[in-house]
Amino acid sequence: MGNAFIMDQEKNGIWPSVIKELRTHDRVGEGFPIKCKQHPDTIRLVDSIDSFKILSPNGGCNIPCGRGMSCGHICPLQCKYYPTRLP
Repeated sequence: MGNAFIMDQEKNGIWPSVIKELRTHDRVGEGFPIKCKQHPDTIRLVDSIDSFKILSPNGGCNIPCGRGMSCGHICPLQCKYYPTRLP
């Protein structure tokens, strides 16, 4: 993530050629898409650190988890990242 316009204004360095290559392949946009592993249809566009913290606060997404728990209840907490599969 970064500001492509500002990076492209640099007189020296690698960024102008990187931005040019990204633009050639239509890879410069308004943000960076992230996808939730638990809710794969949930794709969000982040454009700052703050939006990443809001849209993916626990490594998942910002909707209710919805997973079944071992007690039989549905998890009411906000979605979170699970490094391994839960029973």
